[in-house]
Amino acid sequence: SDVASAPTVAEDTLAPPSDVVRNAAGAQPSSKPGSGLSRSVGEEMQAANIERFGTVERDRFELLDELARGGLGRVFRARDPRTNRIVAIKEVLRPHPDIVTRFAREAMVTANLQHPAIVPVYEVGRWDSGEPFYAMKLVHGRTLDALIDEAKTLEARMALVPHLIVVADALAYAHSEHVVHRDLKPANILVGAYGETVVIDWGLAKNLATGEELDALPHASTLPPDNTETVVGSVLGTPAYMPPEQAQGEKVDERADVYAIGAILYHVLAGERPFRWARTMEELIELVAFQSPKPVRELAPEAPPELIAIVEKAMARNAAGRYATAEGLAHDLRAFQAGKLVPAHRYTTWQLVRRWIAQHRAAVLTGAIALVVLLGVAAVGVWKINQKKNLAEAERAIADEQRAVAQQAKALAERRFADSLEELARQALLAKSPDRALPLLEGALRARGGTSTPAADVLDAVARSAYAGLVGIAPPHPVATTSAGLSAGGAWVISADSDGVVRAWDLGANRQVWSAPAAQLIAVSPDGTRVLGVAASGELKVLDAATGRLLHAWKAAQPAHVLAWAPDGAHFAAVTREGKVFLGGPDSTQLAELDPHAGVVWAAAFSPDSKHLATGGAGGVVIVRDTATGATVARLGAEPGEIAS
Repeated sequence: SDVASAPTVAEDTLAPPSDVVRNAAGAQPSSKPGSGLSRSVGEEMQAANIERFGTVERDRFELLDELARGGLGRVFRARDPRTNRIVAIKEVLRPHPDIVTRFAREAMVTANLQHPAIVPVYEVGRWDSGEPFYAMKLVHGRTLDALIDEAKTLEARMALVPHLIVVADALAYAHSEHVVHRDLKPANILVGAYGETVVIDWGLAKNLATGEELDALPHASTLPPDNTETVVGSVLGTPAYMPPEQAQGEKVDERADVYAIGAILYHVLAGERPFRWARTMEELIELVAFQSPKPVRELAPEAPPELIAIVEKAMARNAAGRYATAEGLAHDLRAFQAGKLVPAHRYTTWQLVRRWIAQHRAAVLTGAIALVVLLGVAAVGVWKINQKKNLAEAERAIADEQRAVAQQAKALAERRFADSLEELARQALLAKSPDRALPLLEGALRARGGTSTPAADVLDAVARSAYAGLVGIAPPHPVATTSAGLSAGGAWVISADSDGVVRAWDLGANRQVWSAPAAQLIAVSPDGTRVLGVAASGELKVLDAATGRLLHAWKAAQPAHVLAWAPDGAHFAAVTREGKVFLGGPDSTQLAELDPHAGVVWAAAFSPDSKHLATGGAGGVVIVRDTATGATVARLGAEPGEIAS
């Protein structure tokens, strides 16, 4: 509903009935958050105030006829004399302060959500008599719940799934603007005469940026016949489509809308809304808060398992188990529509094989024909053996040869099938989907009779490595990360980026410990207590790894290209791209320049006893120096090539 009164439910609303002409798509794209072109929708919600609505004369629009009326307001079809355009005008009948505030919020949110699937608002204002109104685009359409009720078969209802993709896209956009709808249901989704899909009724929208939301109004106590009307009071929204946390009166975020989209998909697949059997509003809210609806697979066992998996993930009772935003839900719905693998669904090996066969039908048909030919050859051989009993030895030789051919053909077919599964697993890993790769590798292992291959072992190790040994993940720098290392004890990761910012991140607490504009390239000492870095100006620095405080600095004419610490931590080396080699220590007053390296240097390393320093690079030559004297003690390699590490 658009505006609800106390103490009744949505029978006192401004929402037109399902077959009434309503607003459709056609809005212009929104400015991206932070672009400076406009305030965010969340800011408009916070600033929504009826005092911002200017006074408009009644004759500004020509009211043609009334489309719908509720206890609190009504919707007119009207003509704009300036443009001769037919519009819909929505106005408040009961100017209660709470109702007027909600109406102002709805008008401002709807006007500022610029998306093709969200109603475009043309004008907001107050009549000269004081009642607020807003004018919006008109489209001939019907609500999604009416279309669901008309579709008597699953096949007919499946045709409505594309509309849910549009709804998910619209909600993903709203989430990016820090707005949650909180009252999404089939009655608030319009499908136009030309297939356009529109999400309406943003009266219960919540501003995620500030936490601002509609104040509670008194609660309803009786349940309307269809369980789908909006309840106002301590619980805001439509119970049949709201998540458990909303039914319990707790704070909600984007995942509440994700749950609602999943509940609408549940309705489409099952042909009935969740908790259809509830008789009172209190019973319905209790069921939503503490129980799960009947599984879709029981109500519609013929429904596609991928869509059932999407419903189960979107309607997870624990919000952490759902899609984070509507964007992920839209991605899975599109994957289903395109015939691709849906990440929310766990495929069996046989399902993957069937999909592979369907996608490679020509190759499978060719293999089957070849197998029939081979079996025919074997049959001819057996017939010849039976016809030439007097040539027993020759016949046995022929039979053995034919059996070998058949076995080789079978082994070849099994090997090619296993190789195909292995290739699919490799492609899944390239797509960063180890969860898809593991069942494919299992199928390849079975096809080979339990015998693996080195390549399969490598792929299996790569796939499983995504789930083992993970300590923590530090978020990326705003620009490219150039180098990183671990602090003492390995609890922090210290990294630098191309803008010269050095940062320490606590992996266990998942927080930044310190940050300093110090260096574009760093190397952490072996004991993890100091950080050697080089700035864009060429200045070498040593920082305290625990605090980021500058301990020492040395000026240099050219920036170092390679940094290295000695194993004992007493010395470090800095090498420029042109081959100049500098040696120093954390407490050195100045750096010592050693024998240079001819050509570009790519790598530098100390010996385990810290007494020698080696450099190598584009020329394919390694030069070894004595760290005590700086003199060259050995030159290794004479063949053309390049040493990178």
